[in-house]
Amino acid sequence: MTALAAGLVWWAGQATAALQVRVEIGKAEGGPLPMAVRDLVAGCVLHATGSALHCDDAELSFRSEPGGVSQLQGSGVWSPSSWEAQLLPSTLLGGTVEGQAHYLRDSRGRGQADASLRLDGLSYEGASGRYATDKGSVALDVLALLDGAIARFDVRLSSSAGQAYVEPVFIDLAAHPLELSIDGVWDSSARLLRDLNLSGSQTDLIGNLSAQISAIRAAGPFRIEQASLNARDVRLDGLVAGYLVPFLAGTPWESISASGSADLKFAIAHNAPVAADLELRSATLKAAQPASAIENLDGSVHWVRDGDAEPSSLRWDAANYASLPLGPASLRFEASRLGLHLLEPMRQPILDGALVVQRFALADVGKPSMSADLVAELEPIELGALCRALGWPEFGGRLSGRVPGVQLRDGELSLDGGLDAKVFGGDVRIGSLRMPDVFGRLRKLLADVQLRNLDLRQLTQAFSFGRIDGHIDGDVSGLRMLDWQPVAFDARLYSSPNDPGRRRISQRAIDNLSSLGGGPTGLLSRGALRFFDDFGYRRIGWSCKLVDGVCLMDGIEPTEDGGYVLVEGRWLPRIEVVGYERRVDWNRFVEQLLAVRQSQGVEIR
Repeated sequence: MTALAAGLVWWAGQATAALQVRVEIGKAEGGPLPMAVRDLVAGCVLHATGSALHCDDAELSFRSEPGGVSQLQGSGVWSPSSWEAQLLPSTLLGGTVEGQAHYLRDSRGRGQADASLRLDGLSYEGASGRYATDKGSVALDVLALLDGAIARFDVRLSSSAGQAYVEPVFIDLAAHPLELSIDGVWDSSARLLRDLNLSGSQTDLIGNLSAQISAIRAAGPFRIEQASLNARDVRLDGLVAGYLVPFLAGTPWESISASGSADLKFAIAHNAPVAADLELRSATLKAAQPASAIENLDGSVHWVRDGDAEPSSLRWDAANYASLPLGPASLRFEASRLGLHLLEPMRQPILDGALVVQRFALADVGKPSMSADLVAELEPIELGALCRALGWPEFGGRLSGRVPGVQLRDGELSLDGGLDAKVFGGDVRIGSLRMPDVFGRLRKLLADVQLRNLDLRQLTQAFSFGRIDGHIDGDVSGLRMLDWQPVAFDARLYSSPNDPGRRRISQRAIDNLSSLGGGPTGLLSRGALRFFDDFGYRRIGWSCKLVDGVCLMDGIEPTEDGGYVLVEGRWLPRIEVVGYERRVDWNRFVEQLLAVRQSQGVEIR
């Protein structure tokens, strides 16, 4: 419901006419209003003095949710060459507001306007929940010089109390006061902002920022003709925690934190980035999942959209990935357009070895078509130290190998040819390796693995399984891992067919193999066989097909009583190890393996 009431009052003893205006609106929303309001009342006493029109006892009140009742009071006066307005201390959205504004035009038609506004305790939440303030405090000062269609302006804004939320960023302005200033020129005839200078700072959060914008065209599609941004001594802890982490929620990097400082320069032309420079000083980045960090990162990064960029270089004192310690390293590269490439090989120490990257390139960074190319070599790493770092069961030997080429296409990481490594005196080849959706939250890996001529003595001693002499081959096809845990594979281990060496197996190893296969244990510790430390064997064989958390087990050949042979004996005294369990829960099987490793062996009596 809308009601308009007006009355004409002749003041006693005055020759001035006064008109009291009052407007009542039951409900208003949409249009220029940022919120729905109810019970809106606006009123003013109008009277003229000479050529001036006065608005006395002005009031504006309304009810909003949230915010409750707001009541604004003030006055104003207008003349052909000037005007002024005053907002008395009033209630607005749970807080208080006051301010004033003036305008004066000279004889040549040039004008000057200034305004100041102070808001305290402002609390408001948008209907969408995407922005809100709580007990906010804002001071705004504006100065403008007007000459026809040209307006030169200077704006100062500061805030030092309350909190503000603009999805997804939350800022505690009481802890981190904000100051911002903007000056420039507005050409209303061309609808063009030009010669803009912006500067600002936020205490103990991001440091000092400045920007220069040659022109922003507001007519038609919004367009920044040319601009440059400069940030000096930016605090990385505040920048990352306050302005980056909120955008990473729900990603693998949502726990990232940082320290150190940086300088940043950024250039835009015709609405597109054209150049960027980043200088890092004693920067440290950490993420809880996966457990990763890089410490004391220094250097500079230079990027250009067109042409050749100045070489970039970075160096760091230490790093780690998934709890794997990495030593100091450095790299030089060139960044342009949407990619980068190494200018020289990079060597990253890992424990007592290193990863040497001979070639690395990225293209279309940030696009679905992002691609990568990598050629690297792994210098020998002591396996015991590697296992300790990763929390794996500890075993001996050294790990080395070569990565012939890694490709990243459409979010999938794949290996050119095979990854060759040497471990336990034999050869390991990983082929058909793929990581679909490499940037997803759930890490997936697909591969086939080939083992050739592994030394069983080194292998069994590493896992405290009991001694087995000889060599073994193996094939793992269709390996599928989710978050580094196997969920499917078809594996087969068997004695190396061309192994001419000694083939012996200890009592403890026989007992453990029998236990894993569901057969009897402890038989060799009784009777005459207890006097033999080990036994000869002809073949060893075991297979497991992992399907839906169940290991379907088999061996060399079936036995008449429904079992399967795991170890085929040779010479006298002849022994055979037979398994009987065909379906074994995979998690229980892994627990059994760990228990075997932790046991002290079989007691021989």
